[in-house]
Amino acid sequence: MRAALAGLAVAGCLALAACGGGGKAPAPGLPAVAVPITADPDGKVRGTMVMVHAGGWAGHDARAQELLMRSPGTLLRNHGWRVVSIDYEAGTEGLRDVLDTISSEIARKTSNGPLCLYGESSGAHLALVAAAQRGEEIDCVIGLGTPTDLPLYEATAGDGSRNQRIVDHQVRKHFGTSATELAPWDPVSLAPSIKADVLLLREGDDDSVLADQTAAFVAAHPATQTLTLDAGDPADESTHFVHGTISAKGRAAYNDAIASFAARARRRDAR
Repeated sequence: MRAALAGLAVAGCLALAACGGGGKAPAPGLPAVAVPITADPDGKVRGTMVMVHAGGWAGHDARAQELLMRSPGTLLRNHGWRVVSIDYEAGTEGLRDVLDTISSEIARKTSNGPLCLYGESSGAHLALVAAAQRGEEIDCVIGLGTPTDLPLYEATAGDGSRNQRIVDHQVRKHFGTSATELAPWDPVSLAPSIKADVLLLREGDDDSVLADQTAAFVAAHPATQTLTLDAGDPADESTHFVHGTISAKGRAAYNDAIASFAARARRRDAR
């Protein structure tokens, strides 16, 4: 189970991961951003997947960072991917952590394969913004529960669910309210600069990020692939996922979509 909007920050590394030393110096009253957790597959590396956790742009959630190493990290490793799960600063500063990791992985030259981004909720939003900034360097982006149209959020969330209003509050807090303030952070506005292949997933009972967000991005980036995941039983805690629930059928579809989409990823440039 992964909480979308908040989580307890728990330091540490999975046994499978190779962890570096020393995170960033924390701002007063905040924990340090945890260092990236990395794991290589057995055998040849076909590509690198940088994973960005959810959290309402609040950053600083080492526990969420670790959970991504388990899922979808294990799945991706089993399909030959090097996985890099990152933590990040709150708000607009979080983008720098994503971009710095991209630069580090390019410099590392782990493989001759594609470099892709996987994100959930706010992490998926940051992944799309990073893909717009890095252009041909990013080969694919997978987003789950992705806020893509920030002006649309601000225009409609007031009449929506409590969870929509929470996300809207975070958008206003971190990115502003005017068109000028939102434009550099709005994936729909940035879509022409996104050269990567994009897959957007959402839970069928997601009441935080509605289907209109996915539809808005598809209109701006028509090649985008989409999938709505079958919801689970809200009374069964084992089905709880990022913004809602996921059934066994939905979980299988999630795994299959990620594995097949990543398998088709191709390197776009000669880094």
